[in-house]
Amino acid sequence: MTLTTSPDAENLGDAPGNVSSSAETGRGQSRPVAGIAAQALVAALASVLYTVHLSHNGVGNSFYAAGVRSASESWKAFLFGSLDPGSFLTIDKPPVALWVMGLSARAFGYSSWSILLPSAIAGVGAVVILHNLVRRWAGEVAASLAALALALTPVATLMFRYDNPDGILTFFLVAAAAALFSAVELGSTRWLLATGVLLGLAFMTKTVAALIVLPGFGLSYLVCAPRGVLRRLSQLLVSGVALVVSGGWWLVLVQLWPAPSRPFVGSTSNDSELSLAFGYNGVSRVFGGGKSDAGPFRLLNHSIAGQVSWLLPLALGALVVGFWASRHGSRTSRAGYLLFGSWLLVGGAIFSESTGIFHSYYTIAIAPAVAALAGAGAVAMWRLARHNRWWAWALPTAVVGSTLWAHALLLRTPHYDANLAPLVLGLGLAAAAVLFLGASGRIPRVSAVLGGLAATVALLAGPVAYSLTTIGNVNIGSSVTAGPQPTSALHNPVAVALAQPYRPPRHALPADLRHGLSLFAGTPVSNVGVAADTGLVSYLEAHQHSAPFLVAINGSPAAAPLIVVTGRPVIALGGYHGTDPAPTKAQFQTMVATGRVHYALVGTPSSSHYAQGQVDRWIVTHGTIVPSSAYGGNLTGLSLYRLS
Repeated sequence: MTLTTSPDAENLGDAPGNVSSSAETGRGQSRPVAGIAAQALVAALASVLYTVHLSHNGVGNSFYAAGVRSASESWKAFLFGSLDPGSFLTIDKPPVALWVMGLSARAFGYSSWSILLPSAIAGVGAVVILHNLVRRWAGEVAASLAALALALTPVATLMFRYDNPDGILTFFLVAAAAALFSAVELGSTRWLLATGVLLGLAFMTKTVAALIVLPGFGLSYLVCAPRGVLRRLSQLLVSGVALVVSGGWWLVLVQLWPAPSRPFVGSTSNDSELSLAFGYNGVSRVFGGGKSDAGPFRLLNHSIAGQVSWLLPLALGALVVGFWASRHGSRTSRAGYLLFGSWLLVGGAIFSESTGIFHSYYTIAIAPAVAALAGAGAVAMWRLARHNRWWAWALPTAVVGSTLWAHALLLRTPHYDANLAPLVLGLGLAAAAVLFLGASGRIPRVSAVLGGLAATVALLAGPVAYSLTTIGNVNIGSSVTAGPQPTSALHNPVAVALAQPYRPPRHALPADLRHGLSLFAGTPVSNVGVAADTGLVSYLEAHQHSAPFLVAINGSPAAAPLIVVTGRPVIALGGYHGTDPAPTKAQFQTMVATGRVHYALVGTPSSSHYAQGQVDRWIVTHGTIVPSSAYGGNLTGLSLYRLS
């Protein structure tokens, strides 16, 4: 690639967007040195954000960390995405994310870094790929703004430092979007096949959560690609086949594998991966549960808005203006707005209205769309104003809208940083005024560059603060959020993240074990002491003898920390929610009779009719309680039983 020191006006976002040639995207053209340097700087920033102090999150979510440890211990567990090395039960997601993290653990040893680093690499990759996509669509300035916005989105900083599959899912979605844009540019079946394969990998990471982009992807290609309509339809059909094959081969493998020789499919009642993918992780997520906060304004509520919505007013304004500006422009320009606009609107609608299981960190899946629209739209609105002063109000209005929204978000945590909200408000409004004067020709347009820089600082100050606070927080467990935590003191974000010396927490794994046990026992975490936990683990390891399984314990949340600590097979009775018929009472009796497990750790037997309750009652009736003094402590609400 040839480098040039004379910036191309179009690539820098200074030319109008109504260019009909695909050369507008920069494919095959030399790039300005400033653009390459900006991309490198944003990538370096993302690398720092996603890796600094990474290990103080310990193993993150012990549920997935247990699956990673199992994948690093057993190739069978690796293949099936098992929770434990003995492959008794799977986790509740397909295994692509576990495969990536498991290979990292095999290569570098099982540690916090080897578990979490793949997500960080995925984050940097997503930022770089988004930059390349937006550059080809809207130019260098738009690309740098979009990549910077994604890198600094608080929920992105959270999940690209964590072992939940959402970070790796987002990488595949961005990569698939880049492949689709190449297909639109060239009318290429090959790139459309790549899109299908990447979406299939996204499906293999988090099932139907990957499909929020599918309507927009199909519509973008059908409307904006070259060639005839029948040709485009046939190409989309071929791409759909690639998606089904890439995303479905493993499901078919599990379905055809003899059930007695593979793990039970966790979080299902019928041991079916199809049921897990389209039931528990599909229809049930959208229509089940009756979540009280579901509704059209969920993305703006107190628990979610600070994760992803800082630039939402700018992105939505950019979508409207961008569609208008590109109506007579190039097909690739229209494709960009159609692609990311539908991604945001469809994904936002699904997340808003889902009444099943929902966590705020799911919103990372729409963060690339918000970032791309904000970056490209800001440049498009400036271009419009340069060529028609009637549009001089567009960009300043969008900046004012996002400034007021950022100010409102910061006021929701008034003790977080008392100076940040008024600073954002004052700087944002001043920047909007300068942009209006520059766009309308009342001051030299060169001066408007300062207004643009000030607007960037104002609109990204809140995300920067939340991201720095996220780095300073210790994020452990199944439900984590970016920014200030409800249970933590609210401090200046820079002080939290940088000023205080970092000291890794001591006894991190026993503390995580206490947390897991407390989820089942219903007792405060502090009631299960570190000494008791370490003593319990030592006792079980010493008395496992030839039994394949270390212990049976109620539920995956309690089993996972034991697997993380010991690396040994553990039976998670009843799966994640205690409702899986794994094992049945008859199966567990056989396991005990054949010496496959000698101990069970349970509480008061459940009165439910689920298999877990039946197994618990059998354990209490036929087992012998091990005195707590034998393992050096007392587990409140739990009893250890010797089985024979």
